[in-house]
Amino acid sequence: MELTEAARGRERIVVDARETFVATRALRELSLDYTGEAPRSVALVLSSGTERALVARSENGKLRVDLGATIAKGRAFTVRVVVSNALVQGTGRDRNAIGTFGGFVAQDTSEGRRMLSTLNWPKLGRTWIPLRDHPADGAMFALRATFPKRFTVVGNGKLVSSRESGESKVWEYENLVPIPSYDFHVAAYDGWKETDVAAPSGKHVHTWVYGADQPTSSVMLGELPKALAFYEKLVGPFRFEQAGFLEEPIWAGGMENAGVVSLDETLFRTPQESRTTAFHELAHHWSGNLVRIRRWNDFWLSEGFTDYLSHRFVEENDGAAASSKEWGVALGRATGSDGAFALRPGDAAEFDPVRFMNASAIPYDKGAWVLRTVEGIVGRPALDAFLHGWFARHAFEAVTTEQWEAELSSETGRDLSGFFSGFVHGTGHPELRVTLTATAAGGTRIAVDQTQAGAAFAVPVTLELSGASGGAPTLATIDLRDKHVEKEVPQTVRRAIVDPKGVLYGLVACSSDDPCRTGTSCRAGFCRAL
Repeated sequence: MELTEAARGRERIVVDARETFVATRALRELSLDYTGEAPRSVALVLSSGTERALVARSENGKLRVDLGATIAKGRAFTVRVVVSNALVQGTGRDRNAIGTFGGFVAQDTSEGRRMLSTLNWPKLGRTWIPLRDHPADGAMFALRATFPKRFTVVGNGKLVSSRESGESKVWEYENLVPIPSYDFHVAAYDGWKETDVAAPSGKHVHTWVYGADQPTSSVMLGELPKALAFYEKLVGPFRFEQAGFLEEPIWAGGMENAGVVSLDETLFRTPQESRTTAFHELAHHWSGNLVRIRRWNDFWLSEGFTDYLSHRFVEENDGAAASSKEWGVALGRATGSDGAFALRPGDAAEFDPVRFMNASAIPYDKGAWVLRTVEGIVGRPALDAFLHGWFARHAFEAVTTEQWEAELSSETGRDLSGFFSGFVHGTGHPELRVTLTATAAGGTRIAVDQTQAGAAFAVPVTLELSGASGGAPTLATIDLRDKHVEKEVPQTVRRAIVDPKGVLYGLVACSSDDPCRTGTSCRAGFCRAL
């Protein structure tokens, strides 16, 4: 690509794209997602290196390319498409208009300097380059970018070379592993300060931060090598060239561009609170980048898994109390919005990813909490072993929720179909009330009612039981499958604390006589995080 016009407000880029595909069926026409200006040329690259011009037409957001002859199933072929587009002028626009703000953007940073960068999620890469713009289609990405030499240009993958050519500089990057197209990233800026730190595995954490934000960046990004080491131990090796992090003006958060994460410039104003965003985006290099989603409906497999992994690192790094607080906040957000749609919406139509972001507590917070509940059911060692194998088996593949359920059930030897039906494919959450009744034999009948509207959730729940004598509490597990379940125990129980470890996704009713577990208090009739 080349920046052919650099004047402020008139920036224009020419992209000369050579795209190689493998035909999954006999193919006469290639359909690419593209909404930019009409291509300058389209050609089939022959094995001799020569080209044959092709006819292409634009139709409903697609560039349909007549290949001129049928490409046999299994055969690789290369198409060259040259396009020229004006950059989106971003200064003064609402950057949080996710789904409409983005593409290849020219805008001013908080330093008053000009930055040129891509913001493709979820479907905006098609505005500046013709491509297969869906996370199921992973692609390698090699870049040769020619920009005025004052700019530092960053892209996915390994920096192969950079050289000056007159008043320009040519940068070459290679990302030789498949990534979702929304991860394709190019950014050019003349105000970054760079740092590079090696993690224990030898992989590098490389950062590009505004000069004025260097002091706060050490707080916000300084623990990333430790996080990288933790994730590698938990879920397997980091398989990208580097863990790069760029300060940019994007929406108020981060974007997990593989190897070159974008972090919004506002995050650096609150570095201590914003560390978790950096931890989250790093974790995406396993969930979302390494293992992609097959359909947008499976979005929780990307975001929920990533939030779960970042919660685990906070527990390791900051301690159990800090972790418990974060889990409590996430539970409040999720239970306050999870009636809108299921964690994994049905297949009647592919779900609009922007709807997920407009109710992000569902795929992010509820998704993480569902994994935490699975952890409580199967045990942390079993879940850790499964996740490590999951990311190894499906590296650089696109997966589905159905695959995850089937493999998890098979490996743990548990029938989790009832659990998935309610917690993953259904809406809402369980609301539990416990009643204790003395039996004639001197024991206690424990009744657990699910008081939420709708069907019962299928999940085992643990209770911590205390008697009148003040001895050590005992634990009892009740398998919930109906709205009302009873269990008798031989001892006298004066108090029952539901879910003492805090791993159940749901709410527990409380009163002055029904105490809450440690770390929560009774508010508005339910135990809630302090």
